[in-house]
Amino acid sequence: MSPSKSTKAANAAAEALRTDQAAFTKHLNELTTMFKEIESKLKPTIEKLDSKEIDTSKGLSFLEVKYHILLEYITNLSFVMYRKLNGETIKDHPAVVSLIEQRTMLEKMKPVEQKLKYQIDKLVRAAVIGQQDGEAQMAAEGADPLAFKPNPKNLVEDNAGNDEGDGQDEDQEEDGKQSTGLYRAPKMAPVHFEEDSSAVAKRLKYQARLQARAAKSRVMKDLVSEFDDRPEEMSLNNDGVHFGMGMDEKQLERERYEEENFTRTMLSKKELNRLRKGALPRFENEFENLNDFAQIAPLQDDLETNEQRRKNVLARRNERKQAAISRDSDDEDEDSGPRGRKRSHGDGGELFDGLISDPSKKRKGRTAFDRSKRNISRKGKGRK
Repeated sequence: MSPSKSTKAANAAAEALRTDQAAFTKHLNELTTMFKEIESKLKPTIEKLDSKEIDTSKGLSFLEVKYHILLEYITNLSFVMYRKLNGETIKDHPAVVSLIEQRTMLEKMKPVEQKLKYQIDKLVRAAVIGQQDGEAQMAAEGADPLAFKPNPKNLVEDNAGNDEGDGQDEDQEEDGKQSTGLYRAPKMAPVHFEEDSSAVAKRLKYQARLQARAAKSRVMKDLVSEFDDRPEEMSLNNDGVHFGMGMDEKQLERERYEEENFTRTMLSKKELNRLRKGALPRFENEFENLNDFAQIAPLQDDLETNEQRRKNVLARRNERKQAAISRDSDDEDEDSGPRGRKRSHGDGGELFDGLISDPSKKRKGRTAFDRSKRNISRKGKGRK
């Protein structure tokens, strides 16, 4: 190796060493700060343990095992760091094997700790808040898994005398505890409460049923087959027009199951007879869809009935008008007498044919007022 290459390698190694040294110094300072903080927090607890102010005999064994494993893990990790600082090898060292085992146990303990989270939180709250003897005893009972089982004594009614019952009530009032005598379900793990009204749930289920029914309907499948770009599968069994679709779907599902599981399914006598008939059920099912437009016939009947009713009303109105015109013409003919003023009965047909076609053709003197006026004028002429 040339002197220039060796110099470059030495410079690179020195630069890497300085970089690692700075990072290592930073991590050591952080560890020193964290150790001091932990020591300040653990010192009061250690003093209470030494003076036996804290009773750890009724604690959770799971947490004790976890803390022991964690302590051994930190100890082995510190030993490995010490060997690396001294430049010693750690290959195939027992401390490395112990680190792997302890890390595996810590990872496997996480699901168990999650299940015991409610019990641990309850114990911690009781230890922080409850300092009295009664509260400490309740916390210890809550930490005991056997305390969660149902108490058969709570299921038996107290049939003792009133005096004894009054005495028990007074004792309970003095202790500050009131028992209702009802069984309460144990709370082993936290459960999320999802508030859901029955009306909303029923509406969602009803909508889901409607959607499923619409997806399987014949009209929807016709629309899909009409507007879909994918090729449509046709067979000799009229699958394209959806006759016998239920039987075909069951047959396809049976074939798929047999192909996936390499087995044959047993068919009942009814299914065998249906398969032997072949296309006969399909021919019968063709007539099931004939009533899809059954509601159109009543609508057509209603339209025809309304049209006929309208025509009958117009015809009766024309008849009444024609009869009135005929009576007026007869009255005028009788009043005119020998003068021979006769009016044609055919003129009335022009006045009303549903509506007045031409109002200018309407003759004067058709009303009762006009007839009275003419009679008065005739009487006056007769007197003269």
